[in-house]
Amino acid sequence: PRHVEIQVLGDNFGNLIHLGERECSIQRRHQKIIEESPSIALTPALRSQMGAAAVRIAQAAGYVNAGTLEFMLDRDRQFYFLEMNTRLQVEHPVTELVTGIDLVRHQILIAAGQPLDIVQEQISPRGHAIEVRLYAEDPENNFVPSTGTVTRFVAPTGPGIRVDSGIASGDEITQFYDPMIAKLIVYGEDRPAAIERLQRALEETAVFGVKTNASLLYAIATHPAFEDGYTYTNFLDEYGLLNKSDSSKENLLHEALLAAVFYDIAANGHVHTNSNVPATNNATPQPINSASTNPWKTLGPWRIGGESRGITYFYQDQKYNVAMWPLPDMAGTWSIQIDDQPAEEMTCIFGNDGLVLLRRGTKQVRTHVQHSGGMTHVVLHGHSYRLERRQPPNVDVAAQGAGAARSQKALTAPMAGTIVKVQVRDGQKVQQRQVLVILSAMKMEHSITAPYEGKVKRVYYHEGDVVKGGAVVVEME
Repeated sequence: PRHVEIQVLGDNFGNLIHLGERECSIQRRHQKIIEESPSIALTPALRSQMGAAAVRIAQAAGYVNAGTLEFMLDRDRQFYFLEMNTRLQVEHPVTELVTGIDLVRHQILIAAGQPLDIVQEQISPRGHAIEVRLYAEDPENNFVPSTGTVTRFVAPTGPGIRVDSGIASGDEITQFYDPMIAKLIVYGEDRPAAIERLQRALEETAVFGVKTNASLLYAIATHPAFEDGYTYTNFLDEYGLLNKSDSSKENLLHEALLAAVFYDIAANGHVHTNSNVPATNNATPQPINSASTNPWKTLGPWRIGGESRGITYFYQDQKYNVAMWPLPDMAGTWSIQIDDQPAEEMTCIFGNDGLVLLRRGTKQVRTHVQHSGGMTHVVLHGHSYRLERRQPPNVDVAAQGAGAARSQKALTAPMAGTIVKVQVRDGQKVQQRQVLVILSAMKMEHSITAPYEGKVKRVYYHEGDVVKGGAVVVEME
């Protein structure tokens, strides 16, 4: 089935109209992720029938305000009433873009006691709009909400792109709110144009500091089934887009390493002097071929010989050696080699907000990069890569060796939240993987479990206590 809803507006004088439909079929845990208008599944006749049904239901209730009638649409194009949302919904911008009507403004005018100045015959949708919801959650960890400080938020700009954001760089994502942090809405003259604009807008979006579902949104937007309109309620399960082993992320690791080494070797150039300057729409990206910002004039981690430079990165316990050197007869072009793979020639352009644009001939890959401690963070097509640079050895960890897990005594909160259940007491013996404490954050529950069979030395919090992310909740013996 599909999930299709009809937007209505009603005033205190008996005037009530509908403004077409929105399809919201692609959902996770019955929460909408992508909404679009119009629906590819509706014919003009069916659109008229569903709109008329929505108006009849709202009129029968004497409804006044902006509201939405939600329906299920089966494969035989029979529709069934689900519920009415008596409010303005998250996805209202797609209706605004295709109708040209400001729903918020009309909602306020209705509340002020003014009659609707629009009649049904004036509603004439044009073009196509799509909205995606950007959530602070971890797709690689069962979509657990992600809290913390947004160290940088890069929002897309350009014609036909609208961003309704609840965050800015430097803001903190806490456990007290829904994990949705922004909405990205695009408009085009038809659905293919809107999809192309959505894909480009997602490539330009980057969030550092917390994890987001941007990679899932990009996977949906670029999936052939989405482009063909097979947007049913089982879309994510049908095409395996919730699978934790995301092969697309591994396929893009090569590009992330290239972006990281360009960014790191140019660490003393113009890239980092501008990294904290807000982006401007007229900023001109600078190529890495200027004598004043020549990365080969700076010191780096190590040298192979001549002008060759390189860095060793660690990603998911795997080591990668990346070396690069300039090509003397090709100004601005560099040869880069990862481990023993064949070297490749490419150019690079830097922009504001950590933009690193990789170019191979006429093809280019857009990435954003940021430093944090000993990490180089790369965002590419919504995926986030934490590339660790070689650090001095940790003597304590090395001494523990294989017994490190056994020595774990402090069990911490995975994120800020509220303790809703304490299932053990001080001195109690517990089994491995036994649930000790349950933490609630962002409408989800998270279990803190015993890493091994042993004894609880101390429980530091009680039910109802609010804890910070990383706080020690239970100490084991």
